[in-house]
Amino acid sequence: MSIMKKNINLGLFLLFTASLICLAAFTIVYQKTYSNLTEQYLDKAGKIENLVDTLGKQAELLRQTSSNLNETTQNKEIITEKYTTLKTSKEETESDLAFAKKDLADTTSLLNTAKASLKKALEDLQKKTTELNNRIDDANALTSRITSYKSDYNTLCDSYTAAGGSCTKK
Repeated sequence: MSIMKKNINLGLFLLFTASLICLAAFTIVYQKTYSNLTEQYLDKAGKIENLVDTLGKQAELLRQTSSNLNETTQNKEIITEKYTTLKTSKEETESDLAFAKKDLADTTSLLNTAKASLKKALEDLQKKTTELNNRIDDANALTSRITSYKSDYNTLCDSYTAAGGSCTKK
């Protein structure tokens, strides 16, 4: 029994030693695995933090872009309204200009007609003035002749009255 007891003690010792070796090996494997897991965890946590920071920056950039888009949309609406107003004003101005051009053409036509009429009237007036001047000259000549005839008549009347006749002076 003593051999068996020795064998059992030796077996227990070997089993205990093997258990310690296995425990040490498991501890080392566990330590390495834990270290690798810790490193991987810290690496992944750093990457997640970077992703969160990047996401925050991208979200802020998206908010700014959205704000800029809203401002641009509002500015576009204002510019569109101004463009529409200016376009309408331009069309009205063009319409007024066309009307004014037509009115100017009509007025120019009337003016040219009036000029032609006035020119003809002036020519007629000049002819009539010339005629009247000629008639006045003729009338003056006739008046002069009448005055001369009266003077001659009065002279003859004086001579006749001096000779004993009677006549009335004119």
